[in-house]
Amino acid sequence: MKRDLRKQNLKLNFHFAKGQKASLLSDNSVLQDIDDDNYLISLNLTKNIESDFQSYDSLQKDLNSIEYIEIEDDYAIKNFKDYYILRYGNNKRAYLKNVLVNLVMGQTKTIKCDVEVEPVLRLLKVE
Repeated sequence: MKRDLRKQNLKLNFHFAKGQKASLLSDNSVLQDIDDDNYLISLNLTKNIESDFQSYDSLQKDLNSIEYIEIEDDYAIKNFKDYYILRYGNNKRAYLKNVLVNLVMGQTKTIKCDVEVEPVLRLLKVE
């Protein structure tokens, strides 16, 4: 089953190992169940090619140095809590481990993340 985090324009804040930050908008962000224990988050960043090429280009170069991604959207966080944290976690402050996250760019790149929900939806990269 797929669920939209939001129809469009989800704000993503990327935090890199060197203290650098980049903010981009994601269009058509989707959570998809793979099975009862795993799911996939797809964050489509292709709209940023025109709107913020410099941030988009640096993100592609520094993908391996991402420390975490914050999703600043109350509606998306509420949906995530309602459908996923309550389903798989012990409570609303629970987090999930080893989540697959697709960053859809010029080509789709997948990273593994842990997910925290307080105070924003945060995707912590797993090495």
